[in-house]
Amino acid sequence: MKNKSPDTQLAYSIRFYCTGPVGMTREWALNDNITSAGTAVKMMFASMPENMRNVLYDGAVSQTRQENK
Repeated sequence: MKNKSPDTQLAYSIRFYCTGPVGMTREWALNDNITSAGTAVKMMFASMPENMRNVLYDGAVSQTRQENK
């Protein structure tokens, strides 16, 4: 991820989105004995807006690559 702060809307979207997955993960862990963990993660990723996916996913990939050097 670049060392640039996200704009106000993106920062809000990230905070808003990050509170939802916690509840969904809790619901999945406590109540869903059918859906695999991999499928649950894929559904969360697919539900993520593209602008946040670009920031969060691309940033994580970049950081992992730097850590593995």
